[in-house]
Amino acid sequence: MLIEIHDKYCDVLDQLIERFFDEYSLSEESQTKLKLRYIAIHAANINPKNINIPMPSSGIVIAGFGEKEYFPRCRSFYVSGVISQKTIQFRNEPDPFDDIGTNVTAAIRPFAQFDEVATFITGISPYLSSYMQRAFREIFGEGGGLPKKLYDEVTSRIELQDDKQQELKESFQRICQGAFDEAIELLQRESWKQHSEPVLQATGFLNKDELARMAETLINLESFRKQVALDDETVGGPIDVAVITKGDGLIWIKRKHYFRPELNHHFFRNYFNNHTYNELEGERHGNNVSRE
Repeated sequence: MLIEIHDKYCDVLDQLIERFFDEYSLSEESQTKLKLRYIAIHAANINPKNINIPMPSSGIVIAGFGEKEYFPRCRSFYVSGVISQKTIQFRNEPDPFDDIGTNVTAAIRPFAQFDEVATFITGISPYLSSYMQRAFREIFGEGGGLPKKLYDEVTSRIELQDDKQQELKESFQRICQGAFDEAIELLQRESWKQHSEPVLQATGFLNKDELARMAETLINLESFRKQVALDDETVGGPIDVAVITKGDGLIWIKRKHYFRPELNHHFFRNYFNNHTYNELEGERHGNNVSRE
């Protein structure tokens, strides 16, 4: 693929190289356009899984049933751009749940902006949870404030040899780190017990129309939070709701139109008339028309 991209976009890459590198004093070896071209190509195809660099991307979610699957599956991906007729896939989004099956009967998977949905499920804001862990780590973690204060307090009162001082410092760090890990584990366990587990258990017993209403409510919750917090209203407007089942396939529960349905009765009349006409024509010619 690299050679294909190089040959196809060679002229474009050269123009960009001249534009961005003319003002820099590069060595003759670094100025080789061939190397700079391949650096640009590799940069465009890099997988930023472990690189904290904001990159323009979009998400895609695929959900439903395979031909031989009895339980639903859901996969999400981050993708960005197309080069040489091939989509650049940055990474698979990590799945916080196991696939639905006999052991896992329900899951709630929010995508994109999901702070309020996550707060509803876990009982704590994702931002607040992350901030609290960072703050505790600064206090209890290795090199944090508490181990150092304990060490300074003890060494100011007791004379210790150098090797004993180092042992004492490491001991305080180990004890405080253990206390931090235990506190976070207890918090996560209580969050699961009091919030996540009851919600997921109840979700597993909801029927299809209740599941659809729950999904819409969670989106509305996110939208309402954006409105009252004076944030950018990036979530809102009419919501499309669909249910996918093994037997019925995709069924729209609520779907917005680009026109007002009450002013365009002729559209639906013509649509259903044509649909019925085509079915009758198929039956008249001996074609099988399947109905679920």
